[in-house]
Amino acid sequence: MSTENSTAAINKKIFEVSDLKVHFTTSEGVVKAVDGISFHLNEQETLAIVGESGCGKSVTAQTIMGLIKSPPAKIIGTIKFKGENILGSDLVREYRGKKITMVFQEPMASFDPLYTIGYQMTEVIQKHMKMSSSASKDLAMLMLKKVHIPDAERRLNEYPHQMSGGMLQRIMIAISLVTNPEILIADEPTTALDVTIQAQILNLVAELKSEFKTSTIFITHDLGIVSEIADRVVVMYAGKIVEQGTVYGIFKSSLHPYTQGLLKSKIRETKSGEELPYIPGFVPTSYEIPSGCPFHPRCNYAMEICKSEFPKERLIEDRLVSCHLYSQDQ
Repeated sequence: MSTENSTAAINKKIFEVSDLKVHFTTSEGVVKAVDGISFHLNEQETLAIVGESGCGKSVTAQTIMGLIKSPPAKIIGTIKFKGENILGSDLVREYRGKKITMVFQEPMASFDPLYTIGYQMTEVIQKHMKMSSSASKDLAMLMLKKVHIPDAERRLNEYPHQMSGGMLQRIMIAISLVTNPEILIADEPTTALDVTIQAQILNLVAELKSEFKTSTIFITHDLGIVSEIADRVVVMYAGKIVEQGTVYGIFKSSLHPYTQGLLKSKIRETKSGEELPYIPGFVPTSYEIPSGCPFHPRCNYAMEICKSEFPKERLIEDRLVSCHLYSQDQ
């Protein structure tokens, strides 16, 4: 996103996550899927949450939506929407699907194959907006047109299997925005789509975000996407946040070695025979996370303290970073 667009974001918090922990007890040990993360979302802002698979991005999103049950999960912390803590309260059911909505990463799995697209869209409208059957159908048709679905009236009477993945993702976006929510969570909505359709979906999200004035949390592992759509970035690794800041700051001079590795791993033009850049090693499984900083086994700058103590979060310029390289006593 351009600097001009970035500065247009309104710096008023609409949503805040504080010290959120989501742990699961399994036969192999305690899985710390999310382990003490804190971040916020401003009004009309796009916040990107990035990291490799297994770092806790999707669990964070599902916890926000109240889709992770406790028990079996042990969930600690606060999730505030407009100042009210919705974690574990009836408020999350009241807001889910109306004030806070979500687009999932697999469009084919987001719809019931036994019902028409029109039935599934009007069901959401009638539940959250209390509209008549006729008015619900008219609104559903209008939303299909907004997401550029051709022949909207005919498509309402078709079933999910008659649609392409790209069309289903557009319809999923239409359903998510039909109630005019204040927060939209997009969990890797372009992962299952080809590159051309990905670009169309990203343009559509940006277009509708501007129209509906929606605050957006965009979850992805693709930093190319982040540079195009986001205002701020949260970088996660092994259930923790290691760096967060503006898109401009992160891309201009990232601080954490993991963020630097992600940026270097973006495929650029290379010469024949050159090895593609990558971060050595793998993200640890959730029940085998190393002590101290979980990234230290893969880090070229690891020190002895990194093996035993997770670094405190520090404000450096416009970014928050958790790394012993920036500790005052180093």
